[in-house]
Amino acid sequence: MNQRSRQNGLTLVELAIVLAILGIVAVVFVRWAATRHGEDALRYRHDILSRADDALLAYASVHSRLPCPAADDKGMEDCGNPGYGRLPWRTLGLPDARAATVRYGVLRRPDANVRLDADLASPLDRAHPIRVIAGVGVASALGRTNGLDFCHALRVGQRLPFSSDAVHTSSALVTGTPARNVAYAIAAANPNDPVILQNGSTPGFASPRSGPTAQYQDEVRAVGLDELWTRLRCGDVVAATTYSHFDVAAAAGIDESSMADYRKQLEILRLLAESNKDSADAGVLAAAAGILSATAGITEIASEILKATANPEMFAADLAGKPVELGFAIAALATATAAQVSAGLFQSEAEKSLNQARNLYTRINDPVDGLPVRAAKLALSLREEAERADQGGTGP
Repeated sequence: MNQRSRQNGLTLVELAIVLAILGIVAVVFVRWAATRHGEDALRYRHDILSRADDALLAYASVHSRLPCPAADDKGMEDCGNPGYGRLPWRTLGLPDARAATVRYGVLRRPDANVRLDADLASPLDRAHPIRVIAGVGVASALGRTNGLDFCHALRVGQRLPFSSDAVHTSSALVTGTPARNVAYAIAAANPNDPVILQNGSTPGFASPRSGPTAQYQDEVRAVGLDELWTRLRCGDVVAATTYSHFDVAAAAGIDESSMADYRKQLEILRLLAESNKDSADAGVLAAAAGILSATAGITEIASEILKATANPEMFAADLAGKPVELGFAIAALATATAAQVSAGLFQSEAEKSLNQARNLYTRINDPVDGLPVRAAKLALSLREEAERADQGGTGP
């Protein structure tokens, strides 16, 4: 082969080297493309689940419940279905139809007793604060549904024992073994290999801590009842709004009833003071009568003594006992006088007590500023404020 031929072509060795380099580049490109494809799929699942999670939290904050699952990929909730199905992406307002592939489950554990109901997809008036009605404190429904009622359902759900019939996640250690009930769970499969590990016909979801394998590429998010309680800041307002506010209102209601009893007591005291005043007046009159009687007795005895002294021969026998009778009469006069003084003092004190009782009774019965009126206004104001706080729910 001449020099010209070698310059116009490649040798077999050179061609082999070129092909080998192209092969290596092709393998690297295929692997890079596969990795990039997997990263894109992972990013897609993470993104769609993050948006779905945010939308569910926002929905619960606004509607005081979680949405029911959708029965198909059209994205509208269907509360006639059990607590698992497709994500109701249209109901949530997610502008991405790819969310229709997301599986969704919500805790639905209803109870005939609304206070024990834990159906998180049903809006019910569950929070019944203690209100004073006719002087008796009773748990009362207020007829409004808001975030407080949803928080009450979360608390009830936390106390209920585990149920495999309600939405739950499985153990991360033993696949398929039920572990705990959750408020809601969402799962997204790899769109390029949509083999979903969890069965769509049961309320069970795989553990969010389950790592990916060759057969399992799903991503699961599960929000527990306690976690959702914290997210909605239930603890910040439930104790005050459901209990403390109404406890104060109940105390005010009891005070209102106490003021009514106090008014009756004052009325009794006023009547008793009037009776004491009448008794004191009678005592004064009785003492005056005693003084008059004692004075009349002294006058009569003195007259008899004067008569006997003027005619001792005729009345000598009668004169012997008159000094003693006169002494007794003077003692009776002194006693009557002391009784008069005591009766006068008693009459004065009775008059003061009567005036005080009348003043208190008049003040407490004041139609504008009387204590019962003020207590009733305070009780009404506190009750209205407590009910307004309940109506505000868990919002700012």
